[in-house]
Amino acid sequence: MSRARFATEREIRINFEVCLKNAIDVGLWPPTDQGFGNELDKALRQVAKSYPQIDGSLITSAKLALEAQFDGSSAARREDEMADRLARRRAERS
Repeated sequence: MSRARFATEREIRINFEVCLKNAIDVGLWPPTDQGFGNELDKALRQVAKSYPQIDGSLITSAKLALEAQFDGSSAARREDEMADRLARRRAERS
């Protein structure tokens, strides 16, 4: 994937299928240039870490993380977390 542009949804979905298969088959972590958000990357790494005895719930979590990347829920969660952190810091300074 070229660093000159962001990956398309189609490219990310293809990359996901390849990376999920590699995580399941050989415990390989995903490369960093696949267009995955933090939650999706973390979910794929969890699958790879469980190799060779893959937990099916981790595969489900990875698939859900893929969908969350596209439906906006991952971004909304990150924004909420950042707002909470900012509010705590402001409260600590008061």
